[in-house]
Amino acid sequence: MTRSVSAMSGCCSPFNDVAGRQFDAHKVAGEVADYRKNGPGPTTRLLRDGLVQAGLVSGVLLDIGAGFGALTFELIDNGSTRATAVDASASYLDAGAQEAIAGRRPNASSSFTGTSWTLRPRYRTPTW
Repeated sequence: MTRSVSAMSGCCSPFNDVAGRQFDAHKVAGEVADYRKNGPGPTTRLLRDGLVQAGLVSGVLLDIGAGFGALTFELIDNGSTRATAVDASASYLDAGAQEAIAGRRPNASSSFTGTSWTLRPRYRTPTW
C-alpha cells in the first residue's frame, strides 16, 4: 500500500514552504537509509533509553517534530501503545508513513492524515 502524505497548507505563514525546502525528499531519503542501515542515531538512542529506563513508554506518544519517526518507531518497539507523529515537512511525513507500512513494523498498524500519522501495535494473541 502506498499513500502520499501532504502537509497542511497555512493561510498566513510560509512555514510549510520553508520546512519543505529545508527537509526535502532527497535529505529525508538519506536519513531513512541511515536509520535502516545503522539504527537510531545517538540522540534518539539517548531519548529512547532514558524513557525506557524511566518506565515512560507504556502509554500514548505524541511526537511533535517527529521527522520521519525514528524515535516514534523505537518507542513503539519498546512498549508504547500508540504513537502519533507530527511534522511540518511533508517529505518527513511521507517517509514515516512509508516506513510504517513497508513491512518493517509487522506488529503495527498505521493511519495517516495530512499533517500526521499514527502507529499502534497490532493486537497480540496471548500464548498461554
